Amino acid sequence: MTNSDQQSIKALDYSGVLAAVSLRGVRLPRSRPSSAGVRPRPFELSGGRRRATVAVRRGQNAFRRALVRRYGMICAVTGPAPAEVLQAAHLRAFAITEQHRAEEGLLLRSDIHHLFDSGLLAIRPEGFTVQVAPSLSGYPTYSELEGVSLQIADTDLIDRSALADHYESTVATW
Repeated sequence: MTNSDQQSIKALDYSGVLAAVSLRGVRLPRSRPSSAGVRPRPFELSGGRRRATVAVRRGQNAFRRALVRRYGMICAVTGPAPAEVLQAAHLRAFAITEQHRAEEGLLLRSDIHHLFDSGLLAIRPEGFTVQVAPSLSGYPTYSELEGVSLQIADTDLIDRSALADHYESTVATW
């Protein structure tokens, strides 16, 4: 306790705070006893390998090559990008259709592709502009994409019904 006129900053009752937090069911990490002069051990995660049987998509590389021939090394949303980050995105999920149709594909930067497939980014079929999920409003890099026009030369090559289906199913979840 101080004799200061300003009482906005007071000493913390640490044990009282811990008790209040505990009563609310919040689990805190266990504290480690401090050992002066002892270097902490590095935190290691288990590694190694495991065997798996997976179904491999046939034709994905050819699909990407077809999109590169069609649009060049350009992310449809953000513009020119290095080959290493460009991925071939399907407007209709390959898991459902099991088809690679260039008309139903776009080249997208890997982060944009992930947002597109995760239902956080869609393309308006009228006007070919980007719409970003409201949940991304706190991320300037992505919220600034709202309303951006597609960066590809010929949007006539895109299957508009596939784009509309993707758009409708995506924004319906927002």
